[in-house]
Amino acid sequence: MSKQSGVTLLELMVGIAVAAILAMLAAPSFNRLIASTRLNTQTTELLSSLQYARTEALNRNQNVSVCRSPNPAAAPPACGVSNDNGTWATGWLVFTDGGAAGVVDGTDQVLRVGQPAIALVFDVPPRYSNWLGFSATGRPRAGVNGAANGTIILCNGVLRRAIRISIAGRISRIDDAPDNANCSTPIP
Repeated sequence: MSKQSGVTLLELMVGIAVAAILAMLAAPSFNRLIASTRLNTQTTELLSSLQYARTEALNRNQNVSVCRSPNPAAAPPACGVSNDNGTWATGWLVFTDGGAAGVVDGTDQVLRVGQPAIALVFDVPPRYSNWLGFSATGRPRAGVNGAANGTIILCNGVLRRAIRISIAGRISRIDDAPDNANCSTPIP
């Protein structure tokens, strides 16, 4: 008599049931991982654009600005205006800013385009509502309320990240922003 190897139908069903239970336990953690990765990616992209703008301002010895744009891929590119109910989540432009402050005009050159964020909220101080920039000395400038230092908070409903800009122009990322808080709650 020959001996057969393999699994019975009962053993196969038990194995499938165990795999299904493990998948259900892992799904919430996996969803949080995806949300965290998206938030980190967008925070890094905005941080990179701001650091790039400051570096280009220093290298070119001229003002370089970053403005929110309702359609960053449009030709010609345009910054958002205060009455368009826009948000930084639609994208942004990094450009040389030789004409009117915070507006792509004249001989201004677009240096970088920030892509729209998916399912993120940008909590931006009023002084950055349309644009922020850096002078030829690397110091921040903004169109409202004089001093240009401040914190931009990015959230996706559960997680928060922040980018802080000092009055001297230092740009830093804050990853230990408290989670599960309202997007407009200040970060200590």
